[in-house]
Amino acid sequence: VKRGIVRIETTPRFSATEKGTGSGVIFEKEASWGAALILTNYHVIHQGATFRVWQAGKLAYYPAIVVGIDPLADLALLQLAITNDMKKMMELLQRDPLPWLEIEKDPDKIQVGDEVWAFGHPLGQQFIVTKGIINRVELPGPLSPFVNMIMHDAILNSGSSGGPLVNKENKVVGVNTFIFSPRNGYTGLGAATRGDTVFKSIGMMLASQ
Repeated sequence: VKRGIVRIETTPRFSATEKGTGSGVIFEKEASWGAALILTNYHVIHQGATFRVWQAGKLAYYPAIVVGIDPLADLALLQLAITNDMKKMMELLQRDPLPWLEIEKDPDKIQVGDEVWAFGHPLGQQFIVTKGIINRVELPGPLSPFVNMIMHDAILNSGSSGGPLVNKENKVVGVNTFIFSPRNGYTGLGAATRGDTVFKSIGMMLASQ
């Protein structure tokens, strides 16, 4: 699972010095145009001008471009932007192909009480995993009631956004999106866009290409 998680760094359009960071997951081994696809939150890449992607434990980064957005579900797709003149990167990918994780698209296999693990790069850390259980499986999305979300208690922080919520079968049951943080204190609860909604969103984004 660890090798399929990435750290995403964005440079905003209106600032060359400020950087934004988030997490993502390689969800498909190979797209129709022959490049790896990375799933993350829309708010991670929103207003970004350039994007860099790091695998856990790797020093080198890959350039990436946005190829799909779904603001209502707060999801986006990145594609590695590796051109023919980037021979070293091409050789590296041929020797060590990027792994990918499967998305659980059957909501009946996502149940309250299931153990889950949240993977990502919170608080600027290179790689963090936290464990919890699913507390609710039918949480409506903040922007659309047709977006299904999961409530869980695996710890999330700034930078966790876009990282996968994984079950013990190593399937992605959700994409971590936000934390419940009322003014009076920390709740320990987070929300992830549910796997079946994620799967439908991916299909919509790819169909628009």
